[in-house]
Amino acid sequence: MSGQVVLSESADLLADLALNGQGAKAAAVEVDTAEVEAAVLNASVLPSSEQQDATTSTALTWSSEQQPEAATAKAEQQLTPEQDAAAAECADNFVELYEQAFLSRAVQQLAAACSAAGIPESAVAAKLHTRGMNLQQLQARAAEVQNGIAECASDEGWRLVQDDGKLRLLYRHAAGSTVHCFKGSCLLPAPIYQPLSMAKEFDLVSSWNSYITNSSILRTYCDVDMLVYASVWLPWPFAERDVLISAVADDQLREKGVVAISFASPRDADAPPGDELPAGADKRVHIHFMPGSCMTMVPVAAAAPAAAAPAAPAAVIVAADGSTVQAAGAGAVAGAGDGEQQQTQVCVVANIETESHVPEAIISFVLKVFAPFFYSTVLKVLASAFKPGDPLPQRIAGHHELYDMIMKRCADFLAGHPDYA
Repeated sequence: MSGQVVLSESADLLADLALNGQGAKAAAVEVDTAEVEAAVLNASVLPSSEQQDATTSTALTWSSEQQPEAATAKAEQQLTPEQDAAAAECADNFVELYEQAFLSRAVQQLAAACSAAGIPESAVAAKLHTRGMNLQQLQARAAEVQNGIAECASDEGWRLVQDDGKLRLLYRHAAGSTVHCFKGSCLLPAPIYQPLSMAKEFDLVSSWNSYITNSSILRTYCDVDMLVYASVWLPWPFAERDVLISAVADDQLREKGVVAISFASPRDADAPPGDELPAGADKRVHIHFMPGSCMTMVPVAAAAPAAAAPAAPAAVIVAADGSTVQAAGAGAVAGAGDGEQQQTQVCVVANIETESHVPEAIISFVLKVFAPFFYSTVLKVLASAFKPGDPLPQRIAGHHELYDMIMKRCADFLAGHPDYA
């Protein structure tokens, strides 16, 4: 006997766990109630593992990290003219690497450059401060990138919930903690610039995901560092949720073999100073992504025919009006001409903080029943949202320098020599 399923648990149970806003809405579709009851019963038993400590990273803050003007002036006054010039050069190099999606590399090279020039990092921090950049915060974010990459790479301490050969799902939670950690991985049949554009062009998310009622870019620090806002529609009795996300991309192809996007929520209920939240935000329940949340993307070459010639470097080619988007080159990298294309191995770790206890059976039920909806939606977007003239290809055309750069680096990576920059 079929009927409409309505979960009457606390509004926090499913809403805070919706990774892209679709799970809770899917809970109201017509399904066989007997099958649902069986699923809940089966979901209540997860493979046993030792409880792991939830992420202990310090949350992002926005009010106390800016250097005082007096400290900036003091750091600059203590430098000789030669040291001041060296500090300015170090700051220029740092900004260049950061804006080219090399945040971790920028932090590492800065330490070495300061040591070689005999200047303290505080001198460079002062130079960056005049540009509105906070070195200490960027160093912390670079550390979170590395933490996120490590979490994506290792399943130690995680409970395997599902692995059907297409979508792999894991879960972790420490007893008594309000942080619930989720991990999902899959191979997407698309070159890396497509899933990257779905994240980068964040204000378009609500146009292809009907469960997202608002997707706004509040601030763009550079092409690879943004503060965004999203609100998620949920069916009764769940209240609408929203989330602030600070996200930075870091190309770690040479170092770790991945392109990473590290993301977390500011801890204040309101937006950082100078940023206005969209209308209705004060009426929504806030959820939080904790630092250490991360998405990694690995370019995967399609299998080339045995007699295929070496592939040419891949790049995104678009007309000025965005009417055409394609990967240049042939063979193993782009797969042009043989019906195949570059693929992307994706892993997402989301550390979600909730305000109340969430029963394990409900969490497992959400993962087992609703996570496939997330995966299938992404596949549908990749299959349908990149046609000539569609919004995403037009945006890619508008930011073609960024996407060309990433695809060229992926070509170098697949060719075995990621030695750029």
